[in-house]
Amino acid sequence: MDVFSETLVKRKFNKQERKKIKLLFATLLICSVIFILAIPMTAMFVFKIGGVVTVSLIAYAVIIFFVWRTLKKMQLEYEYIIVNDTLDIDEIVAQKKRTRLLSIELKTVESAGRYTKGQFEGRAFETVIHAEKNVEGHENFYITLSHPTARRTLLVFTPDEAMLSALHKTLPRQVEKTIPASLA
Repeated sequence: MDVFSETLVKRKFNKQERKKIKLLFATLLICSVIFILAIPMTAMFVFKIGGVVTVSLIAYAVIIFFVWRTLKKMQLEYEYIIVNDTLDIDEIVAQKKRTRLLSIELKTVESAGRYTKGQFEGRAFETVIHAEKNVEGHENFYITLSHPTARRTLLVFTPDEAMLSALHKTLPRQVEKTIPASLA
């Protein structure tokens, strides 16, 4: 029997990222006052120079572009795809650039279950992949495995009910017991 499930989750901003966004907008506000009001007024009325206004507006446009670009790069989505016994995790930046984070053969999974923050403190992982919807969320799950290239790996992600059902069907029997039976 073939198994297929696909889930796309949009990542929510954490506290640090929200602070960064506020700082970007504050910087944009300060730059607008400087480049639209202060510099052109000073150049025109004090020094009687006309070309400074154009240069000032161009500089302001460049700042707007970099703020916009930074905000777009912060928009992350994760796509989880299960096809038979393979789980692929992709990261999508600004709905344009797709990067494969990890491809897992589910028979190599050592453990899986509901994830709580601090649960794996003290355990050494060569690769930790956070592909969850909300870092502070309670709906996150984990998978630990030995991957050929990523070695000892911890994956934290936010599957929906269909994805959990597909995982339950494809995970090895010794691992199925770690996923809550109510989600199967």
